Amino acid sequence: MYQQYKRYILPLILVLGLFIISVAALSSSVFRVTSASPESGSTITTLTRTVVISFNKELAGFDRATQLKVASSIVAGSKVEGKDLYIQLNNMSSGSNYSFTLINIVATDGSSIDEYKYEFAYTYDPGATTEDVKVKGSDPAIKFLPVTTSQYYINYQLLDEPTPEGKTERITIALLLTNDQALNPSFLKSYKKAALEYLDSKGIDLDGYMVEYAPAEAAKY
Repeated sequence: MYQQYKRYILPLILVLGLFIISVAALSSSVFRVTSASPESGSTITTLTRTVVISFNKELAGFDRATQLKVASSIVAGSKVEGKDLYIQLNNMSSGSNYSFTLINIVATDGSSIDEYKYEFAYTYDPGATTEDVKVKGSDPAIKFLPVTTSQYYINYQLLDEPTPEGKTERITIALLLTNDQALNPSFLKSYKKAALEYLDSKGIDLDGYMVEYAPAEAAKY
């Protein structure tokens, strides 16, 4: 009996293999969301949070005015980086549930996704930073900011519109000085140096960002 069917085994294996390859090729050609970080349904605990929605194809762009549906003004900014869409959130009410929906997202090859809904809960945690919940994305500012120490507070924000130089993100470096210390250049230099050393240690190159200092005088040192 085995010999009778043996001649059919190899062709059957080849057909099955071609079927699997065809299914895999079809799956890879369909434009889709591959992941979200944090995952949809997560609890977000930071004061300002960037959600990274990843796709299997590069995005043609994103217009928040026409491609984002949200019930309240919770979105502070957005940007596209290859296959990733970054959505930055405003401060929200602790203990509340939120969602936003992406509409008609288009890839560079013209394929599109009609709708993708992202849901999350928000809980206020004054001690949380983006290091507490790891965020996917190549931009180290998203992974390591905001951060607070006894000397400085550094925050990261996506801009609504690019600057004339084409920069789409802002980093604010606030030096936590007393009134007397703010008048002393040595404190300004010392605290600023500590903040810049932190950014450098995380691979954050300020040349790629719009940078603001508080107090503004710190920019001179």
